[in-house]
Amino acid sequence: MLVAELLNQPDLLGIAAILASISGILTSVLGARRAAREAKDKSDEECINRLRAARLEAEDLAQALHRIRMGRFMEEEDRKAVDDILERWTHLE
Repeated sequence: MLVAELLNQPDLLGIAAILASISGILTSVLGARRAAREAKDKSDEECINRLRAARLEAEDLAQALHRIRMGRFMEEEDRKAVDDILERWTHLE
């Protein structure tokens, strides 16, 4: 019965169609904003992880450089360690 009444009043069907369209547009906009926010959060997290790894590497290399400067590498096997450390530094250039 309700459907028959709605079919007899096309204005109500038009209003319902407009409301459904508006709600679809709003849902799409909100979904796009949410996806963009999640992507930004993910890229921020990746950046923080890369920065953390870079800091750890810098600390390790700074300690190694300190040991080199202090002259603790005197023996042959220590010279190999120095070469390894210097090789790690060259990739930063």
